[in-house]
Amino acid sequence: MKNTASFSAKCNVRPDIACKLILSVDGLKAWWIGNITISHMDETWPSPGSKMVWKAGGGKFQAEITEDSRPAKVVMKVNTPSADSTITHSFDLLPEGGTLYTKTVVGIFRTPISRFFAKPMMWMLQKFVVKEVKKAAQFVDDLNQHS
Repeated sequence: MKNTASFSAKCNVRPDIACKLILSVDGLKAWWIGNITISHMDETWPSPGSKMVWKAGGGKFQAEITEDSRPAKVVMKVNTPSADSTITHSFDLLPEGGTLYTKTVVGIFRTPISRFFAKPMMWMLQKFVVKEVKKAAQFVDDLNQHS
């Protein structure tokens, strides 16, 4: 699909644990590329309709959960400085144990300038998604080793 970035990595924990850790405040801070400051998170996060707001790289990001099928899947709409996106976090139980964590981002470019730069922005976003998913899986596995 056009304007889509996606990547998967294995975690050595059950899907419910991977989901809980990756979508937590500590998880977000661990896998986000760069510095992040969370300014608001609803107490019910990540239930449907709950919101989170954070700042990173000089920009403001706002997320709202649109689908909660935990532990298998959580979908959110995210408004960013450059584009909007739908982000799907999937957590699939592997036959040998553990979880296959997949993050899929579908970019929605709302301005003429962002549409003009959509191709290089998606190329860059794909690189970020790969790094973020690897970091998220490592975060989960590191916590699992220490518990």
